[in-house]
Amino acid sequence: MFKKVALILVVIPVIAVAQGIFHVTTIDSFVATQRHLPFYGVGDMDAVYYNGEIHFVLTYQPDDGTPELRYYVRSPSGYYFETIDTITAHPYIYTAIHMDSDGLPWIFITYGGQLVCYHLDGNSWHHSIVDTAVEGWMIATVKNEPNEIGVFYWRQYPNWVEKLHYAYWDGASWNIETAFDDLTARAHDYSSPSAVKVGNELYVAFTHLATYDSAYADSTVLHVCRRSNGMWMDDFYYFLYYTPDYNYWNEAGPALLGLSYTGELHLWQTGAGWGTAGGVNSYLIKTGEGWTFQPPDTMHYGIFIRSRDNLQFSSNNTAFYVSEDNGFDPYIVWRSSDGTYGVNADMPYYSAYPYEVWLFEPVITPDDTLHIFFWNGYGDSSYFITFKEATVYVGDLLGIGEHHTTVAKLKLWNYPNPFQRITTIQYSITHSGHVKLTIYDLQGRVVKPLVDKRSQPGTYVITWYGDNVYGKPVPAGVYFCKLMTSTGTLFHKLILCR
Repeated sequence: MFKKVALILVVIPVIAVAQGIFHVTTIDSFVATQRHLPFYGVGDMDAVYYNGEIHFVLTYQPDDGTPELRYYVRSPSGYYFETIDTITAHPYIYTAIHMDSDGLPWIFITYGGQLVCYHLDGNSWHHSIVDTAVEGWMIATVKNEPNEIGVFYWRQYPNWVEKLHYAYWDGASWNIETAFDDLTARAHDYSSPSAVKVGNELYVAFTHLATYDSAYADSTVLHVCRRSNGMWMDDFYYFLYYTPDYNYWNEAGPALLGLSYTGELHLWQTGAGWGTAGGVNSYLIKTGEGWTFQPPDTMHYGIFIRSRDNLQFSSNNTAFYVSEDNGFDPYIVWRSSDGTYGVNADMPYYSAYPYEVWLFEPVITPDDTLHIFFWNGYGDSSYFITFKEATVYVGDLLGIGEHHTTVAKLKLWNYPNPFQRITTIQYSITHSGHVKLTIYDLQGRVVKPLVDKRSQPGTYVITWYGDNVYGKPVPAGVYFCKLMTSTGTLFHKLILCR
C-alpha cells in the first residue's frame, strides 16, 4: 500500500532575537520574483506539539525551484527538516500532520485532486493515495488523540455535490466514512474542518451554506457532527446569518474546536473573510445540557482565521487563535475562562508596503509558550520572503493588549412571559455601538430581526407580536431573544402560548 521515500535531515540552529515580549527566529529567507503562493515561497503549513518538540509540515518553493513537501521538527536545540517529496505546483495545496502513539508523523497533502499520505516508519517515508476526486481545500487531523490516525477532507461528486469524509487507517488500509453529505457546493461554500476526540466520540466542526433547506437557503450555518458507536450524526447546528448572492466566502470564517485543560469541549467560530459580517463571533461550550453560547459574540477582531485545526489552550484554560486581516496585520486573540477576551496586534513583522503576512497553526507548549510560525514578504518585482517563528510567554501576552468584559451590565428581559400574542422586550446597553435584537426558534433559526442599528447607552423597549419576518403568526412554543452589542451578548427565553 505504501511506497518508500528516503530520509535525509538538515539542521538549522535556533537564533532568537528579542523584539518586545516576542522572540523571533528566522528559519529561512530568499528573494522571489512573484508574490503569490503556493507557487513561490512557504505554502500551506500545519503543526502539532508532541513530547517536547513541535512537528510541522509545509510546502516550499524557492524562486524558479521545484516545489517540495517538507517536514520540520522544532526542538530546543534547533530546527531539523527534510524534503519528503517533490510536488507539482497547484493553486490549492493543503497539508495536515498527525503524531501517532509511537511518536511517528503521518503527513497528509491534497493537490491535483488527490489526498496523499506520507508515514514515517524507521528511516523511510511510506507513501499512499488515500482518495481521489478530493476538493482542493483545507484538511484536518485529530491531533488530541495519537491512536486516531485519520484525516477529514471534502470530496467532490457529480453535479457539484460535496461530502465531508473521514479516512482512517486500521493498520492495513484506509477506511472512508461520510461525516456530512447534505451540501450542494458552490465555490468554497464550506470551511475547513476542525476535529477533536472526547472519550470514544469524535467531533468535527465546520461552517457551510444551508443550500439543502429552502426555507433558509443561502444562510451560513455553524455545524458540528459527532461519531458515536461507528455512526455519524448531527450534534449541533446554528444559522449564523443570511448570505446573499451565494457570497459565502465573504461572510463566514472557520469553526475551531478545542479541548480545555478541564476536559470541556469548546467551539469558537469567527466571521468573515472580506465581507460585511466580519468580526461576528460565536463561542460555545458543550456541557451535560448540550451546547451553550458563551461570550463573546461581537468581538470585532480576527477577521480571517488562518489557524484552522484546533483552539489552543494555556494552563489557565485561556483559549487562543491567531488571525490576520486578509493577508495583513496579524492578531493574537484569546478568551479567558471568566468570559473576558483580548487582542494583541504587536507581533513583529515587515510592514513596508506592499507586504503580506500569512500565519499558520499556532502551538502552545506545556510551559505556556505560544509559538507562531508565519511567512512575511514585501516588495514588488523583487519580493523578499522570510519564514519565521515568533514565541511569546502567555503570561506576558495576557498582561498587555486590549481587554474587554463581555457581559458587563447588559440587561435583557420581557413581560409578560409566558405570553399569548404580544410581549414587550426591554433591554439596556452601557456603550454606544451597533445593536442587534433577534428572535430565534429552538433550532437556532432566525424567526424575526427586531433591531439592527447603532444605539446610544440607555434602556430601550420594543414589542414582538409573535410573528415571523413575513408578519405571519408563529406556532406556540419556546423562542429565544438574542441581544448582540459591542460589549457582549445576552440570551433570554420567551414562551409563547396560543
